[in-house]
Amino acid sequence: LSSFTTILSSACQSIRSTNTREMSLYCHMLYALLEEKEENVYTLDQLMVILRRSEEYCLPQFIEEITELLSSLHTTGLIVFVKNNHAPGNSWVVARKEVLLTEVNGVLFAPDNFKEHCDIASNTGIISLYSLSQLFPQYSSDMLVVFLQYMELCQEISPEFLAFTNLMIKEEE
Repeated sequence: LSSFTTILSSACQSIRSTNTREMSLYCHMLYALLEEKEENVYTLDQLMVILRRSEEYCLPQFIEEITELLSSLHTTGLIVFVKNNHAPGNSWVVARKEVLLTEVNGVLFAPDNFKEHCDIASNTGIISLYSLSQLFPQYSSDMLVVFLQYMELCQEISPEFLAFTNLMIKEEE
């Protein structure tokens, strides 16, 4: 038993020493706050309002510091943080990616015989942004596209490509 404890201790020490990005107490507190809230997705502005109202958690009040903490949580895979460099307040925080994946993928990829099935994808697998926004009005279509791209479940296709490959539905004149 003593040698097992020594080996386990050595392995844990090795893992801790190779971890180049340590989680700070602020990261743990922010993650705990996100876990206790009901919503799955927030904008950074919405999260900042929640942080300012929170009396239970002592977290930084500057958007730059919160962005850094969210980036750390994103790097560990605990959340998905879609940063908007042009308008930081419009960055997206997906607190529960499993729930969002279940809601979105459960509908997009449901087989024909499932009640969740929606016939929005053509036989090419192309779904328009309009269809996506109609199917999931509770979420920003921009956020959904970036989230699905991050999860490697979709690719954005330019209209020029669609026209070039003859995949675009042509309007009748």
